[in-house]
Amino acid sequence: PNSAFPHHHSGDRKLRAGDAVTLDLGGRLEQYASDLTRIAFMGKPAARHLEVHRTVEAAVVAGMEAARPGGFLKDVDLAARGVIERAGFGQYFIHRVGHGLGLSVHEQPSVTHLNTQPIEEGMVFSVEPGIYLPGEFGVRLEEIVHIARDGAQRVSGLPRDIHLISAG
Repeated sequence: PNSAFPHHHSGDRKLRAGDAVTLDLGGRLEQYASDLTRIAFMGKPAARHLEVHRTVEAAVVAGMEAARPGGFLKDVDLAARGVIERAGFGQYFIHRVGHGLGLSVHEQPSVTHLNTQPIEEGMVFSVEPGIYLPGEFGVRLEEIVHIARDGAQRVSGLPRDIHLISAG
């Protein structure tokens, strides 16, 4: 149930079949921060889990495709957010689509629908849309992108597939 909150607190409840598990990971290389989020399910995911995961995956792709030099940061947010809204989950996407990172894991720029800052070659930021269904579960997938001349390049090679954890 904690996955239904973007930033949750751990507790002593044991995981059980049907739970969604948010894996929000980071590390450092030569003082530079990384950030990555994937989702795992305990046991076999239900059809609703799969639908939400597919929607968030499509939103990540749309956001990354919009991340091009000459565009604006708001374009990235609007592209990802549009996918989620068209799928009927707009009210459950409750945060910006991304943030910059470098020496700190959360830096400027803020990748939000209000940010008219131009996207420039060399920028590094996250694309991390999510859907959070209160009392049920949430899915967030996060990629860090580096902006090259021809668009966004993923920093991670980790697949965004659903990760399954044995519930038995």
